[in-house]
Amino acid sequence: MFGTKTGNVDNFQERADISNAFELPYYESLGHYLTRLGVNPFQDDRESILRLIPLVLFWFTGITPLYITIWDTMRKKDYDRMFEDSPQALTAVISLVKLLNVYSNKSRFQYLFNYIIRGRKLMRTDVERKVLNDISKDGTLLADIYRRCLLLAMTLFIFLPLFNPIMDVLVPLNETRPRQHLFHVNYVFMDEMEHFFIAFVHLGVIAVLTVVVIISIDSLYIIIIHHACGMFAACGYIIQNVTEKMEENNFTGTYEEYNRCIDIHYEALQFYDVLYSCCRNSYLIQMGLNNSVLEVANIYSHLSKVNITKYVHQNINQCQQNEVIANLYRYIICSDFQENDGIVTAFELPFYKTLGDYMTLIGVNPFQDNKVSLARLIPLVVFCFTGFTPMYIRLWQTFRNRDFDGLFEDAPQALTALISIVKVLNVYSNKSRFQYLFNYIIRGRELMKSPLEMSVLDKVTNDGTTLATIYRKCLWFTVTLFIFLSMYNPIVDVIAPLNETRPRQHLFHVNYLFLDEMENFWPVFVHLSMVAYATVIIIVTIDSLYIIVIYHACGMFAACGRLVQNATEDTVENQGGTIDANGYKEYNRCINVHYEALQFYDVLDICCRNSYLIQMGINMIVVSTTAVELVMFFDRPADVVRLACYLAAQLFHLYMISLPGQRLLEQSVQVVDKVWFSRWYEIPVRAQKMLILMVLRANRPCILTAAGLYQMTIESFGITVKACMSYFTMFLSVRD
Repeated sequence: MFGTKTGNVDNFQERADISNAFELPYYESLGHYLTRLGVNPFQDDRESILRLIPLVLFWFTGITPLYITIWDTMRKKDYDRMFEDSPQALTAVISLVKLLNVYSNKSRFQYLFNYIIRGRKLMRTDVERKVLNDISKDGTLLADIYRRCLLLAMTLFIFLPLFNPIMDVLVPLNETRPRQHLFHVNYVFMDEMEHFFIAFVHLGVIAVLTVVVIISIDSLYIIIIHHACGMFAACGYIIQNVTEKMEENNFTGTYEEYNRCIDIHYEALQFYDVLYSCCRNSYLIQMGLNNSVLEVANIYSHLSKVNITKYVHQNINQCQQNEVIANLYRYIICSDFQENDGIVTAFELPFYKTLGDYMTLIGVNPFQDNKVSLARLIPLVVFCFTGFTPMYIRLWQTFRNRDFDGLFEDAPQALTALISIVKVLNVYSNKSRFQYLFNYIIRGRELMKSPLEMSVLDKVTNDGTTLATIYRKCLWFTVTLFIFLSMYNPIVDVIAPLNETRPRQHLFHVNYLFLDEMENFWPVFVHLSMVAYATVIIIVTIDSLYIIVIYHACGMFAACGRLVQNATEDTVENQGGTIDANGYKEYNRCINVHYEALQFYDVLDICCRNSYLIQMGINMIVVSTTAVELVMFFDRPADVVRLACYLAAQLFHLYMISLPGQRLLEQSVQVVDKVWFSRWYEIPVRAQKMLILMVLRANRPCILTAAGLYQMTIESFGITVKACMSYFTMFLSVRD
């Protein structure tokens, strides 16, 4: 293992020719770890893959026997052993999530380390560098302590099971003392106890590998987050230094120094934005798995009445930003809007063509004739109700019979059906507003006069189209898997028949009143499968609609920021700081684009706020009841897999309706960043006043809400998942 060279940090003199952050003493040890794992962002891609793939494959040779054992314990209903084995298995998954997340964000981390070099070059005096270095040194020291603690815990974890084998050598008895592996494993083709030392060495290496991955990735986050903290601290110090010199009346270059403060603060904010995009999804998975590890370990400790020591790692990230410069930016918005007529419909554009086909298919295309829409929509809804009605009849019967197990089992599918109807009827009832939105899309694109401006808008719009495509494919895959898992027994009856028919199960529990669903299994199964596909096509269409139009709004805000930067650059570089009449038109165009984006947001919020409120309420109940249903069927592995797919799809759906709102919030406030980082201080006062028109409104983020009660953001998604866990516990108590 590599040590941390903190001893030479105090005597470190920074060279001007440093181009790689890993040449700095604060990052050198981290660079060694990342290089050996194949995730060094400056490493050649081939070398990275040559290191990473063998490492992951070898890791799977140890994890696979562990998961085979867990599967066996589930089948045998040995819950004590399952609770004993799960923490190690989940910890292994955490390490893999960490590693693959860093590799998939390799370009972003390279960007971050380049930011580190740029940020350090902005420090002009030794005192400024010392402020930054002190906090960077704290991060390096914290990472070093973290690594040593986890390596010590891992060493104890490995050597404690060796106590009995060592005692057999030192103080032999008439019989071999009991031996135990690090984990319960099943190698299938090898008896792990007969080949104890071979299996033990293999599992020991797997444990070392898992911990090295965890400490490397966590050290990476600790160190670079402390760099961001150092940038904020340096910014605060520079502000204090400049204001003190101004009070002494012996300082020149005031505006240049204040501009440098803004540059440093902006660099720190950009660093944070990139870092946040690198780790947000990984943190979500890790925190969920970590909570599961802790809960399972606590349950096992309670069942076995012993104290079990488990290491738990957490990244504690605190970054206190100095509240300076804030009072410099207080403004009012007012602008005139020039309306342009649309030339083509938005569905003729490649970003919206697939969406248009889906919306036309289900009868909610806003440019579709009303008669054609109704001719498509009514049969679709009626057909869905032919499947929903038997579900609700069955649900009503279980409620009357006070069969709470049946109620928890039937409710999720019935509520999902209700969500799909709410979605499609909301879009149809707001058909004129969505037509208005798509006309806004054309008008917004017509405001982009240069290929560069259009490329900014197209890039963000393309991100939305890609996200919608991934979302559709994931839900199509999930519903197909959900259907085919229910067909497993009937298919096996054909391939390997027994003396009796294997148990059959429909996709949902239904009651057709005048038809026995088991005697007519295949007609009912086909009908319910078609209803499931109809439900999913409604959900993916409406959710794709929201994703794509929200990302267009994000693109408008991004293009507005680029327009401001271009306008100020043109004023300073090409016009020498003076503006003619055409120059003022460019600033007016910036205001018009921002106004277009705000108008688009206002209409979009009206379209979706009530629908979001109903969806979020139903989704919370669906997730909670599905989790209860999963626990109820824990002794039936096939049903567990099917319900796990269903629960994962529900959480993914909840995440995907929150993610675009988060992106809109971030893009709407980034307009202020673009204005701040432009050369606004070198343009005439009249133009500055025109920029002031945008800033106050941009300081107020555009947030999509569920009727004003719930914000559609990732933070709210996390709160919702926690609430679902609380409801899950409550429902379990009611069931008991």
